[in-house]
Amino acid sequence: MYIINLIIFVGTYTLYLMIIYGHNNYCRKKVQLHEVGIFTSESDIRHFELTQRYAHLYWIPFFPFELSWSARSRDGKLYKINPALEQRLNAIPYSWTSGLAAFAGPLLIIAGFIFFYFYNMYDSYASRVRYEARIEKEYEEKEGMIMHPATEDYYRFSGERRQYAKVIGANDKAVLLSAAVMEPRTSEVPEIMALLEDTTKNFPPVWVNKSTLKKMADNKNRFDTTLFGLGTFHLEEIKRLGEPVLTYSLMGAAGSMFDFKLKNEGELVYFTAIDKMKTDVTFGGSMPDTCIYGDDINFNVTFPDKNSYGEFAFAITCEDRKHNIYKYLITGKGFPDHSVVITKQL
Repeated sequence: MYIINLIIFVGTYTLYLMIIYGHNNYCRKKVQLHEVGIFTSESDIRHFELTQRYAHLYWIPFFPFELSWSARSRDGKLYKINPALEQRLNAIPYSWTSGLAAFAGPLLIIAGFIFFYFYNMYDSYASRVRYEARIEKEYEEKEGMIMHPATEDYYRFSGERRQYAKVIGANDKAVLLSAAVMEPRTSEVPEIMALLEDTTKNFPPVWVNKSTLKKMADNKNRFDTTLFGLGTFHLEEIKRLGEPVLTYSLMGAAGSMFDFKLKNEGELVYFTAIDKMKTDVTFGGSMPDTCIYGDDINFNVTFPDKNSYGEFAFAITCEDRKHNIYKYLITGKGFPDHSVVITKQL
């Protein structure tokens, strides 16, 4: 048993070594007998071969180490030839390119380096193109908001300090900005809005020329200028809150009732009315209720069947500070985790 295990181990290890590294050969050129003046048909030699031996790693040739002529017999075996015949065969030209196969490993490594080099060049170029396109798009958006400002646009300036301001007025040539005295703890929009809400606590409003703001907003050719008497800044970002956008989020469900919240992802609104539309829905506050950007309003829906969730529908009316009215229809059927649809009614 010991002998059998030893034989298996030695055989396996030998095969492993043959796969990992070793040597082999291939034919670089074939020469027929008549090319060297042998015209007999009874010869055991099929043809002559220029044999290239090479070292390999994982069967991949890495470098050549011996080149010699051999005779290929009709039984497929290779035999050495005499010096006189070898001298005649050496006079026959052969292509140097046939020897490149013995360098397959190094050539593959070089090709791999070249591929990754050019791939990285292309990837860097593509990333730069995408970055420049994004910067250009952001600049166009900022330029549009500068040329056509809206009250409550929020500006973020970067420079000697992080500075926030909001638009409180505008004309054809300039924008009136009210800048916060304090720096916010975070860059979250609700905190910025709260910080800038009371303009009487901000720095005195400053008129800034639109052409200056456009130059300050160009991140490709950055332009810093003195602003608010606080140092030099460039315009990093403009945040414009659009009309209120309500998003739904389930808070919990039990029996025949569930709680959910609607999050405002637009400008400040007041929830002014709720139309239950035969749905037993309760509002987790009192009307009118203020809902700024990022705020949540909680609701509860109860179904008459204590053991199942049915269809429900109700409407919410909101009003912004410009007295624009928005009405949203909230509908759903079945378990309220994924079936709720919020539709803006015109």
